[in-house]
Amino acid sequence: MDVSGRLRNPAVSFAIFLCTVGTANAQMTQTERVGAVKARMQQISQKMPHLPDQLRRSLSGGTLNFLEFAARVNNLQSESGERMDVRPLPPFSQATVKQSPLSLSAPIPVSFPFPDQLFSRLAGFTQSETSTAWCGGNVVVGFNDSGSVNETLLFGSGGLSFSGASISSDGGYSFRDVGFVNPGPNPLNFLFGDPVVNCANPSTFYFSQIFSTGTFDPFTTLSAVAISKSTDGGAIWDDPVTAIAKDGTMHILDKDWSTVDLKHPNDLYLTYTDFDLSFTVCPMPRVAIELVRSINGGATWTAPTVVDQVCSDLADAPFVQNSQVIVDSHGIVYVEWEYFPAGLSGPIRELRIARSTSKGNSFHPFSRIDYAYPVGDGFALQGNFRDNFTGSLAVDRSGTKTDGDLYVTWDDGRFFSTPDLESPTGAYHYANVLLSRSRDGGKTWSTAVRVNRDPVARPNGSGIDHFQPAVNVDSIGRIGLCWYDRRKDPLNYRISRFCTSFEPGSFTGANVDVGQSPWPPVHATDAYVNTFYLGDYDTLATDNTHASPGFLGAYGKVTTAGVPVPNQDVFLVHTD
Repeated sequence: MDVSGRLRNPAVSFAIFLCTVGTANAQMTQTERVGAVKARMQQISQKMPHLPDQLRRSLSGGTLNFLEFAARVNNLQSESGERMDVRPLPPFSQATVKQSPLSLSAPIPVSFPFPDQLFSRLAGFTQSETSTAWCGGNVVVGFNDSGSVNETLLFGSGGLSFSGASISSDGGYSFRDVGFVNPGPNPLNFLFGDPVVNCANPSTFYFSQIFSTGTFDPFTTLSAVAISKSTDGGAIWDDPVTAIAKDGTMHILDKDWSTVDLKHPNDLYLTYTDFDLSFTVCPMPRVAIELVRSINGGATWTAPTVVDQVCSDLADAPFVQNSQVIVDSHGIVYVEWEYFPAGLSGPIRELRIARSTSKGNSFHPFSRIDYAYPVGDGFALQGNFRDNFTGSLAVDRSGTKTDGDLYVTWDDGRFFSTPDLESPTGAYHYANVLLSRSRDGGKTWSTAVRVNRDPVARPNGSGIDHFQPAVNVDSIGRIGLCWYDRRKDPLNYRISRFCTSFEPGSFTGANVDVGQSPWPPVHATDAYVNTFYLGDYDTLATDNTHASPGFLGAYGKVTTAGVPVPNQDVFLVHTD
């Protein structure tokens, strides 16, 4: 890969972009495109709905990072490119990291870290929030990548992208970072992350994420969720298709999730949260979980179906967030989400699930999976980074006697806490990984089991954080989970990665360390990323073709990589 595809510096990149943009898009002059980008960012800052504080804090990492970037770009001056000494760099090709079949203890590099500090020793650009899809020999990992913004500024011909992807053609044993996900030709397009990657077959992959777009005449702004499609295993991505869009001055569409019906692979389902200030349903902000569906491989989409909604205004008012969607072997659609009955600062939350037997046109009444007890101070964990996304949903599609079983995992603070003067609740609640199962289509759920097997408390009286778990079920019905874990650090600060797997029908499995040295939760070093952000989630993949059992899980890890400012890169592990 040429190094020009992986540049990372905001000031230099924007300066080069301003000098070269006129030749990048033949339909617009340099002045027009530069003006459009700057006006777009100014419009977003001024016209995006002003949510109450608790709702703003509950926005996804992708949306918060987008707002951070908008503020940053507004401070850059267009004439700076005339004053900077920008020299071309020699070509640099990425060497493929090839390894033989690996055990869980040998993580595989996924993102290409070399250019992260290529033009700056001050800004550390971040890869995070990984989503992995696996079909046969082909694997795609999508991730938030703040450096992709600069790549599209430099080398794109249209919009901007906050997302990157890396691909494997050998079942996930080596990867090639393909750079930014194509944002399309419209310079008002901005793909700003929260990726979810799915595959229908070894060639066809889908990448959903939050999206902002608009038009010039009249000048409009739309808050949206987009689907990008690849038909060559993730190497090239088509222009994004808008799955749902609403007036960006009254709506913020946030926290997307998507899935493919494997029995009908042209059927796609997508959920999201609508932070709605149109006041057409509620006399105050409305927060809703909604679903849209495509039956033609993402080309067109239905009108939204409301799964759950609440009116929310005051700090302690209820709201909903963090949905996931999945389809079982028989076409039943399940949506799981989190309900905050007393707002973000409330002492308890609920995990809810609803099913549709009409392909998402309507839903049965929801069931409560369990209560979720906030971790850390209710917002952030030790190290001052947020842990704000609860719940990972999976369904057994193995065709065995456990086919149709549902699983939800989440991190939970119910087991142990210690007094903490800085916490708004007066306590720090240590996070543990829980797992619950339903065998009747989500109507009832088993008592939650603690997955991490280490002691709840240390002999010195402190606890241990285990957070952001992901779950899936493979082709023979085994259950796999991976999560971040601090048990290797007696001070509960540095982070490791652990995984486990269970036989069908069992909740018993050893916790296995992936084998990397613990790393610190480095954040607030990236010019484009919210200061509390370290990533909200990762996913765990199984082979959708059922050709191979086992699990693939990508995740973000801080690595110095020979540079003075460490940043988070992407790795992947295999587990049986």
